[in-house]
Amino acid sequence: MDMIAILKHGHQVVLDAVVGLSSDLWGMGGVCGVWSTKDIVGHLASVEGAQFEILCLNLGRKIDTPYLEQAGKLGPAGFNTKQIEVRRETSYQDVLAEYKQGFDQVIQVLREFPSDVLHEPGRGSFYVEGYSLADWFVHGIYGHKREHAGQIVSFYERMRAMFP
Repeated sequence: MDMIAILKHGHQVVLDAVVGLSSDLWGMGGVCGVWSTKDIVGHLASVEGAQFEILCLNLGRKIDTPYLEQAGKLGPAGFNTKQIEVRRETSYQDVLAEYKQGFDQVIQVLREFPSDVLHEPGRGSFYVEGYSLADWFVHGIYGHKREHAGQIVSFYERMRAMFP
């Protein structure tokens, strides 16, 4: 399984979903619950940050882990809310750039990652008991991006149909 190819595909699906959106559409709520496209991309940027921390820790690197600490302290819903709030005044261009930069960092670390560690059962148990990190990337990360990209595309298709 080529993890980098899978993750690049998921990343491209997100980029394809947002290409060409006007600035007013980025801020329109209701794409995923009350979230706007900007909120979704900010959420995905925070997930990239957490992925980076998880990968570094699994490589034995001593790093600061603000995303993981905040997620542990606030729980998933609280973490998501907080991450949306901290980007509230950030432009959609900067949020998208943060997402892209986070993805690039994850890919860079993943290139150094030993395959046997990536596929070792149990390393992804924070997501599902017995999962490897590879399992988590496919089900938890790739699938997550596909879901949110689909919501973005579906929302804007509905908007175009209502307001041609």
